[in-house]
Amino acid sequence: MQSYIVRIISANEAPNYTLGLYIGQATGALLAPAFFAATIYVCLGRTIASVDGEKYSLIRLTWLTRFFVAGDVIGLAIQTVGM
Repeated sequence: MQSYIVRIISANEAPNYTLGLYIGQATGALLAPAFFAATIYVCLGRTIASVDGEKYSLIRLTWLTRFFVAGDVIGLAIQTVGM
């Protein structure tokens, strides 16, 4: 939602595009999926714990969310450098 609001503001300032508005659009578009994925990882950990499936998990539950969130952070850092 934040990206769309910044895009609307940016469209109203058509002749004078600024880097700040572009960064605002890109930040919203890049961070939203990462936060969505983080909630999925938390739900996965809770589901595994609720069905007593930790013995079948390749990653311990205490490290599960941290592992995937660290992967997301690394992916975002790579995307940021590539912008």
